Amino acid sequence: MTLNEMKVDKTLNKNLGESNKIETISGLQGFLILVILSLVFGTFMKIYQLKDFVSLYMDGTMKLLNDSQSELYSPDIFKLINFEFVGIVFFILFAVVNIYLYFKMKKSFIKFQIIYLCSSFVFFIVITIIVNYLHLEAAVLSNSKISGQTLSTIIWVAYMVKSKRVKNTFVN
Repeated sequence: MTLNEMKVDKTLNKNLGESNKIETISGLQGFLILVILSLVFGTFMKIYQLKDFVSLYMDGTMKLLNDSQSELYSPDIFKLINFEFVGIVFFILFAVVNIYLYFKMKKSFIKFQIIYLCSSFVFFIVITIIVNYLHLEAAVLSNSKISGQTLSTIIWVAYMVKSKRVKNTFVN
């Protein structure tokens, strides 16, 4: 083999090797940045929302809502507020676990995030149905908000299931 043939052969092998490499997309970047931002900011928003619920307990409003002698007596609203309070605490704790799993790049993050997204959506729908059932006019949600929540959940669950970056990043 001559020197020129060796150079051509080396070039061909190099080019073939590069084309056979499978590019792996991984790392906490791309749309995964939006996932962690939504988890972190969503958690802070829920903590802020929790402050309003705690004030209802501290100022005696919850006691009045549950007292049959009170003008504010409404056992259904009392139950709704308690249900929402417990739900918010649950989602704060769930989000904190997800944030931990995200930064540790644990494989279980994918499953936990899908469960978090779906359960959050179901919780949103249940609250919406209860609020509409109780005819709380100030809190009635529009169809566009419900549609937006539905679309958001579908998109993010599909991303968590189909994304190569997600599958390549969360492997531990």
